[in-house]
Amino acid sequence: MPSSYSSKTVKLIGLFKRNPWDICFLLLSILFGYVHSFIKGWAFVTLHQV
Repeated sequence: MPSSYSSKTVKLIGLFKRNPWDICFLLLSILFGYVHSFIKGWAFVTLHQV
């Protein structure tokens, strides 16, 4: 888990340096990544039902 947090943070460091107030979107970005991965996994599992 900590590695996924750090990888998400590394990608956004440039943005946070330019716009420090955007750090509030860090949690939203991490949450979106997990939700999006769940949706893709669900689509893969249910692919045979189409």
